Amino acid sequence: MSHGYSHEMSVADHIRLLEVLRSLVGYVVLSGYDCPLYDDALKGRTRLDRVSIDNGGNRRVESIWLNPAATEASMSPDIRQYELFGAT
Repeated sequence: MSHGYSHEMSVADHIRLLEVLRSLVGYVVLSGYDCPLYDDALKGRTRLDRVSIDNGGNRRVESIWLNPAATEASMSPDIRQYELFGAT
């Protein structure tokens, strides 16, 4: 059963990772796939999505979550990170 996150990490590992990432005040950019666990844990964060096709030909939604510091920095006209991510 696929739940949208890495099979190499347990659910508990993902939860611990998300707790640490939420506690950081510096720039945090997390890349992954659309997943309810991540969506719930990262509510209020900026999320950028891009549709991709995996090696099996399946349509997947790749997501990048930014914490408030990274979101603010990405909006700077000098950085233009949204263009770098290729997302809207």
